[in-house]
Amino acid sequence: MPSLVETVMEEYRRRLLGREAEQMREMARRWLEVERAVEAIAALLADDLMKLKTAGTAVTAAKIFRLERYQRLVAQAKLEVKRYDQWAADLIGRKQVEMGKLGAEGAAMLIRSAYLDAGKIGAYFDLLPVEAVESMAGFAGDGTPLYKLLLDDYPETVGNLTKTLVDSTAMGINPRETARLMMEDMAGNLDRALTVARSEQLRAYREAGRQQMEVSRVVEGYIRRCALNEGTCMACIVLDGTEYPTDELMEVHPNDRCFMQPKIIGLEPVEAVYGKDWFGLQTEETQRTMMGDDYYEAWQSGKFELDQLASTHVDPTWGPTVGVARLGELVGMQRILGTD
Repeated sequence: MPSLVETVMEEYRRRLLGREAEQMREMARRWLEVERAVEAIAALLADDLMKLKTAGTAVTAAKIFRLERYQRLVAQAKLEVKRYDQWAADLIGRKQVEMGKLGAEGAAMLIRSAYLDAGKIGAYFDLLPVEAVESMAGFAGDGTPLYKLLLDDYPETVGNLTKTLVDSTAMGINPRETARLMMEDMAGNLDRALTVARSEQLRAYREAGRQQMEVSRVVEGYIRRCALNEGTCMACIVLDGTEYPTDELMEVHPNDRCFMQPKIIGLEPVEAVYGKDWFGLQTEETQRTMMGDDYYEAWQSGKFELDQLASTHVDPTWGPTVGVARLGELVGMQRILGTD
C-alpha cells in the first residue's frame, strides 16, 4: 500500500497534468487564429511567385523581398505573433500564480502527510505568504519578462518562411501546399510558447513548494521524485531519490515534472523504490524502450553506469539544467578512464 506522502504526490501530479493539458489546448486553439490570419496572404504570395516562374522570371530571395505582398506577409505575421505572444505571456503569468499557489499548498500537504505517515499529529509550521507567489508572475527563472522570451524566435521564423517560398516555387509545389508548409514554419513559435508555458509554470510550482519548505522551519531538505513509468526521461530516472538542501534548486529540463518530497527534521523519509532500482526491475523490452537500443547495448556491455546518464549544466535561460548525456561522451569517458 502506498504511503500517504506518495498518494499526495500522485494526486498533485494528476492535478498538474490536468491543468497543463487544458491550457495547452487553449493555447493551440488561439494559435489557429494566427494561422488563419497569415495563411491566406501566404497562399496569394505563393500563387504570385508561381505565375512569375511560369512566365520565365527567376524567383530569388532578393526578388521576393521587393514584392509588396511579401512585405504585407511579413508585417501581418509579425503583428499576429506579437499579439499571440502578448496574450500568451499574460496567460502564462496568471497560470504561474495559480501553479505557485498549488505548489505551496502541495508542499504543505506533503509536510503534514510525512508526520501522519510517521504516526505523529504534526508540528506547527509557517505558511508561505501569497505575495511571494504573486511576485513570480510574468517573469522567467532568469528574470526575463515572458513576452521577450516568447518573441526571441521571430527573426528565425521570417527566414524560414522565405526559404520555404523560394524552395517550394523552385520545385513547382502548389501554392496552397506552400502556404501550408509556411504555417509549419510558423508553428515553431507555438512550440516555443508551449515549452515556455510548461517550463515556467512548473518552475513556479516547484519554487513555491521549495520556498514553503524553507519557511516552514520543520524541513531540512527535499528528495527528488519522478514518475516511475516508461514516459519519464532516463536523466530523471537516475536522479530520482537525490537529496537537496532547501536553499538549492534541483536541475530540471524543459517540461520537467519531477516533484520535491520534503525531508522533515527528526523523521525518517517513508520507504520508497527510487528510479534506478525501479528501472532494474523492468523487463528488457521496457528498458530498451526507455533507453533506446544503442544506449541499452552500451549499458549492458559495461560502457557506462546508470548514474552517468544524467548530464547537468547551468543554462543562461533555464538555470540548473539536466539532460541525458550523449552516448559518444559516455563511451569516450570510459576509454579515457581505461575502463573500456
